[in-house]
Amino acid sequence: MFSADERNERWLKVSIGLLRFEEHMMPLVQQLGRLDARLIQADEMWPDRFFQKNLSYEDGSTLHEHITLSYLWVLGAYEFIRTLCDRVKMDDHEKTPEEIRNILLEAKQRFARIRVPLAKMEPASKFAAEDGPIAYPGLKQGAGVAWQLNPNTIVTRRELSDDLLQALERRRSAFLRYRADQHRRESEREPLPESSSP
Repeated sequence: MFSADERNERWLKVSIGLLRFEEHMMPLVQQLGRLDARLIQADEMWPDRFFQKNLSYEDGSTLHEHITLSYLWVLGAYEFIRTLCDRVKMDDHEKTPEEIRNILLEAKQRFARIRVPLAKMEPASKFAAEDGPIAYPGLKQGAGVAWQLNPNTIVTRRELSDDLLQALERRRSAFLRYRADQHRRESEREPLPESSSP
């Protein structure tokens, strides 16, 4: 069962280590995390009537607002991961190993595939041969808000948020390993205290 507190704690942990790239990244990621948890809770509470073709005006308005918030979350999260990918390009390879750079880049590319048709109403260049210009919104039972990119590809907002959170957790783990190795090397270099003569 989904726990908003656990989800928020995961976002909080990954946000703290972003201060060294940009001080404003930490509060941004925390707010993205809080909104992510709220959207997931809403996704899981939609009753069966929301999957019917003829919704009441009130249900239709509620659904459209939820889809719009999900849309805005994707656009905001994409801008964050794009900026982070740009920053880690200049980062020390020990602090951000190639494997982590690639994981972050893959997450950015998954966001870009949906972000381009959402923002520009054209397919992402890498998928121009298979995706259409419009990402059609809807609800996927058990997964929440989703967009259909072509007859065979549906992307949910939850999949994107899971991808981003897991990528940030991998980056955090790699950086903590780097810091532990750094402390170990520093302690090995420290001179031993001289023993006093009897």
